[in-house]
Amino acid sequence: MLLRTRAALAAIILLAAPALAADQLQRDGKDSVALIATASANPAPTATPTTASSALALHQPSGFATWPVITGTWGGTRPRLEAAGFTLSAMYRTDQLSDLHGGVESHGGSINQFDLQLAIDADAAFGLHGFSFFAHAIANNGGSVSRYVGDAQIVSNIESTRLTKLYQFWVRQSFLDDQVSVLVGLYDLNAEFYVTDAAVVFLNSSFGVGKELAQTGPNGPGIFPNPALTVRLRGEFGSVYAQTAVIDGHPGSKDDPYTPSFSWSRDQGVLVVAEGGVVSDGEDGGSRSKYAVGAWWYPPSVDSPLPNGGAYVLAEQQVLREDGGEEGLSLFTRVGFAELRLNRYRANFSGGGVYTGLIPGRDSDRLGLGVTFAQRNTLLDPADMEELPDRGGEVSIELAYRIQLLPSIAVQPDFQYVIAPCCSRLVGNASVFGVRFEGRF
Repeated sequence: MLLRTRAALAAIILLAAPALAADQLQRDGKDSVALIATASANPAPTATPTTASSALALHQPSGFATWPVITGTWGGTRPRLEAAGFTLSAMYRTDQLSDLHGGVESHGGSINQFDLQLAIDADAAFGLHGFSFFAHAIANNGGSVSRYVGDAQIVSNIESTRLTKLYQFWVRQSFLDDQVSVLVGLYDLNAEFYVTDAAVVFLNSSFGVGKELAQTGPNGPGIFPNPALTVRLRGEFGSVYAQTAVIDGHPGSKDDPYTPSFSWSRDQGVLVVAEGGVVSDGEDGGSRSKYAVGAWWYPPSVDSPLPNGGAYVLAEQQVLREDGGEEGLSLFTRVGFAELRLNRYRANFSGGGVYTGLIPGRDSDRLGLGVTFAQRNTLLDPADMEELPDRGGEVSIELAYRIQLLPSIAVQPDFQYVIAPCCSRLVGNASVFGVRFEGRF
């Protein structure tokens, strides 16, 4: 009875949303983009390098349906390269999303991004023990949906200006049997900081780095689409970890904020971030969990004479685990606060639940419901708040169902309801529906 109930619940959610969206579009008589599939990333886009662990899977003779990547083994070349320490991977994502009702304008948008990554295990490749290298390039078509929604938290975590750029480029040295590592280079902060695994399924950008931190810095705090030159130190000792990073306070350049920059000017300042916590991967028979605290600080600089800072708390717990595997229900919550004197949004609260394997036989599918609230800072000078009259904050509610069609292909119907976009009474609540498609090559 429980399995039938769960299957019926998931089927209703999955099938009803497209029907309601189509009905709304027909009533509005608006032009809209075709709702073609798209799938989810890291938030920001995936920033952690693909490891060489897929080599054995690529040897499996059972065919395309079991390959972790669409292009397979390249005639056996790929697993040989991975065994030698070279892992090349690519991913294409497209978000086809429409503002069905409310917001600034009922309209649709198409956001497309291609990622190309090269990870080198220098121990296997060159005999350099504990040394690794990572390069990551992206091309984004510059599509937008949030300009029609009018929201501050951004409904798609791959929305950007049109660009083709080197996204990440760093080297890492590990010590003490990989318990301690130092990383230097162009780096996405959200690859390892402010991460809750359950929240990765959601498209809204605030489920990556919270709005209270994402709003900071002249060109952002070193996250998508502007990673920054970074020095990062991380230690892992059993279930306990601690990490800190010193990041260029002004990613890119003053002329072009999206240009990768390897220069570091004292005048532009730095961002210092620290995070520590306790993580359980569930391999000992227990449930997966993560509890962490973090803090960030911009010291005074020539460009920013006033210091800026904040802190955040992350909690994630698997509360239901089926048959000792990955399937089950995980809950998460995240709370972040920012300096009141300088920041338009004083806090970000988010939370939700994700059920993996809700439908019998669909063990990798994920159903998620999440809410994120960006709280407006009413203590700022009213002259600075002209764009945000009278609302206390922006709320986004997201319902997502990620369908893992194949190990290499995923489709994700997604619905978001945005309350008080950009905290403005002049913009109505927005209903956004669409689909993400993701393919790994």
